[in-house]
Amino acid sequence: METRFINEKERQEKRKDEDYDEELEEALEEEDLTDEQYLSKVADVMHSLFATHGSTILPFFDQLLSMFSSMLGDEQPACNKQWALCIFDDLLEYASEHAINYQQYFLQPLMKCICDKSPAVRQAAVYGIGIMAKCCAKDFSQACIDALPMLSLVISDSGSRTDLSSTNATENAISAVTKVCNYLENQVPLDSVLPVWLSWLPVYEDKEEAPHVYSYLCKQIENNNPLILGQDNRNVPRLLQIFTKVIEEDALVDSPETYDRVLSLCRHIQSSGSVWTACMKLLSTEQQKTLTSAIA
Repeated sequence: METRFINEKERQEKRKDEDYDEELEEALEEEDLTDEQYLSKVADVMHSLFATHGSTILPFFDQLLSMFSSMLGDEQPACNKQWALCIFDDLLEYASEHAINYQQYFLQPLMKCICDKSPAVRQAAVYGIGIMAKCCAKDFSQACIDALPMLSLVISDSGSRTDLSSTNATENAISAVTKVCNYLENQVPLDSVLPVWLSWLPVYEDKEEAPHVYSYLCKQIENNNPLILGQDNRNVPRLLQIFTKVIEEDALVDSPETYDRVLSLCRHIQSSGSVWTACMKLLSTEQQKTLTSAIA
């Protein structure tokens, strides 16, 4: 790892050299790619260790801590930040009871990276917020609440869904807001957050995060939450459109239980008669076929 950082610094210096040209840049980019692949493998190994051994690997992790922390510096390239954040995300998820002891090494950079220009860095950062809410809310509740305005900012940005990498980062951010609302509901101003949250749906590209979003949505509908259903159930057509997109895109392919809840709610709307008819008018012919086939 230390040799890699030395090589990285040398490449940065070569880019400032008076002999720098396109040919040299191509060679440097090849070296960059090799280093990125190396870092991804390091992160994969740490993920496997955390997932299988949990907090028992912390003595080993401590030996590499300063190196992982240094990768989150402002001047570090995006790939360094991305993979370091992934490693700290694993700490939060698999050694959650000890994560608070490491907050000085990752929390401030993670919060800053929520708005990073790199989609991969944003995705790793916002995923960490969701994990904080889900796995260690008692220690990081204030960080989760403080992150909400930043999450809203990146989700609402005009470029938030311009390509697949941006969309995945954005859907992770929406999932993070979902988890904060779900696990910290008594601390979140749901009256103002939930209507905006609903406007961000549907999500369907990230099949791992979609179940968190739609399980929470189903719970709100099943509980007749007026913030979701709207006054006089005026949001029902919009909700059916969201569910139709979920079905179309196989967004819940990895969560059959949540998918069944979605279908059950669609059937409930179908039983309403006139409301169902009005809702169907808002769907294309192909969408109508998809939906009616799924709930048959």
